Amino acid sequence: MKWVALSLVAGCGFTPSQSASDAHASGSNGQLGPDAAVAVDAHAFHDGHAFMDAAPPDPFDPTMCPVDYSNNTITASPNTRYKILTDMATLTTQSNECNGDHPGWTHLVVLDTVLEAQQIHSHMGGNFYYVGAVQPPNQATAGTGWLQLTGAAVPSDLWQVSQPNDNGDAENNQQNFVAVDDTTGLLNDVSGAYQYQAVCECDGQAIAPAALAALNQ
Repeated sequence: MKWVALSLVAGCGFTPSQSASDAHASGSNGQLGPDAAVAVDAHAFHDGHAFMDAAPPDPFDPTMCPVDYSNNTITASPNTRYKILTDMATLTTQSNECNGDHPGWTHLVVLDTVLEAQQIHSHMGGNFYYVGAVQPPNQATAGTGWLQLTGAAVPSDLWQVSQPNDNGDAENNQQNFVAVDDTTGLLNDVSGAYQYQAVCECDGQAIAPAALAALNQ
């Protein structure tokens, strides 16, 4: 799966890297650029050591995130590290890719503020992408029950105008996931079956049990 680290150097944008599967097949690592991290052929290595599914240090140390995650430009969340998955895939595929990078630390990006959403969006080149929010099934309305993957409620100002609305402004469990799919950088409820890009996040937070159950619905 192709990915791009969220890194911006001297006016340059993101530099595509070799996919993880290609790197594995060739036995080589994908070089991002002169000031960017080098991708390693493993989801769970840092400084040559295998990650363990352990709690992050307190306070969270972003330098312990996987080396293919970075952040030189997202000032709204300076201690978070990000990675763009440029391959198009369903939500389940993208989510599994993010989760596998460092279980308990990485997941689909959780957008906490409009500023963070807009800063991430500015790097996506107009491509649609999945983010980490879910609605548990069988809610009373299309707008109720939405959770960030880390467990908090989705802030109301992050939604596009007239969203979320499921499929026809009535709750029918057809659109219980979230993507950014317009020019605002804000959220829309979707089915998860579309082939979109994705943004992964390393913030040292595990997916909350209620969000995980909804993610696997």
